[in-house]
Amino acid sequence: MAVNNSTILARAWLEGTNDYQQRIPNPVISTLEQTQRALWAPNASYLRNQFTGGKSMKIFAVGILAFLSGHFLYIAALIGRSPAIILPALIATAVLSALAIPPLMKRITAPSAGLKIFGYVYLVVVIAMFSCAAALLVTLGAGALTLVFTLGALLFVVSDFIMIYYSFGKKIKPLRAINLLCYYIGQLMIAVCILLA
Repeated sequence: MAVNNSTILARAWLEGTNDYQQRIPNPVISTLEQTQRALWAPNASYLRNQFTGGKSMKIFAVGILAFLSGHFLYIAALIGRSPAIILPALIATAVLSALAIPPLMKRITAPSAGLKIFGYVYLVVVIAMFSCAAALLVTLGAGALTLVFTLGALLFVVSDFIMIYYSFGKKIKPLRAINLLCYYIGQLMIAVCILLA
């Protein structure tokens, strides 16, 4: 009964109505504020997805699509510096993707098959960005900016793997901090390279 009461409360809250108490004969959660706190508790993501019709997953997917387009632009810029990196980067991407992605995907539970496929594609593109940067580093030599960009791209890969594991696997609190640390340091390193290039 508690989940049903919470469902009714949550739907009333999402609809913006004030009659949430009249919809439930014996409410388990008596106020709208308590419903909001229950829905946004860290362990209630399954409830949020149920109540919003998966809207949070749609927002998550749109965010990943935006980042994906940024990674494509990075890849295009890296290839533009030396088209000779295409073959080594493709080989490195295939090998790293085959070694790293399947073990991660076995440890997570994606809400849908489509999101899992999208996750595969996203991770391959992120690995491709790193592979292009590493191939450029080998091709052009270890210039300071190329080295910093490559390390930033590696941190981005690590960040995204951790983010996917944390979002769809185990919620180990230090992982979120490590995810954000890798993400922001990686972004900063890449941004500095773009600024100084």
